[in-house]
Amino acid sequence: MGKKILKFSLDIIIIACLVAAGYFGLKIFERFQEDQQLNSSYESIRKDTKTGKHINWNKLKKINSDIVAWIYVKGTNIDYPVVQGKTNQSYLHTNFKKQYTYGGCIFLDSKDNKQFALNDNNVFYGHHMRNGSMFADLVKFREEKFARKHTIELYTPDKTYHLKAFSAYAKTADTSIPITFKNQEEKNAYITKLKNRNGVSSIIKNIPKKNEPIYTFATCSYEGHDYRTYVHAVEK
Repeated sequence: MGKKILKFSLDIIIIACLVAAGYFGLKIFERFQEDQQLNSSYESIRKDTKTGKHINWNKLKKINSDIVAWIYVKGTNIDYPVVQGKTNQSYLHTNFKKQYTYGGCIFLDSKDNKQFALNDNNVFYGHHMRNGSMFADLVKFREEKFARKHTIELYTPDKTYHLKAFSAYAKTADTSIPITFKNQEEKNAYITKLKNRNGVSSIIKNIPKKNEPIYTFATCSYEGHDYRTYVHAVEK
């Protein structure tokens, strides 16, 4: 009797393990498919609206009127349209074609002005996808050689911004990133804080001058629980 109960218990455990393995296998497959669809969607947008540095803004606006810019970093997978939603949740898991995808969009903070020069701190967010897409390659700016040699390009209908990083690091997520400062003193104190956090010595010289806006790029990081990679840049 005892052997039968033991065998039955083992059978139940094996079945439970198989069901769990099947469930997690299905979820992994679904995420893989979703990532492939996300990549295909953005590749299609690039093909239809971008040739080199020329961007067809009219076509982009027809697809999504929330377009504000295009971000590109040479030698990385960062090559995406940038949107701005009504809230910072709007494009967290919604792609440029306004379809649900976990990877969502690269987006400008909803509290920022679309005219970057009018902001104290232009803050951009994007997911760190494990397949290397979206903002995954931001982490490269934490490498000395890469950060020194590479520029973040922000294209808008009116201007192209060439940005150089002055601070790059990983830390636990900030509860809030300041968009505006009360005065220059407050802004200087924030810049000093960013310089102290910086882990790339050769880029520290690129600090913003008076009245120059900061450009902040944020994504998830996998060093620890609730970590983020932050890159802060200034116009060249």
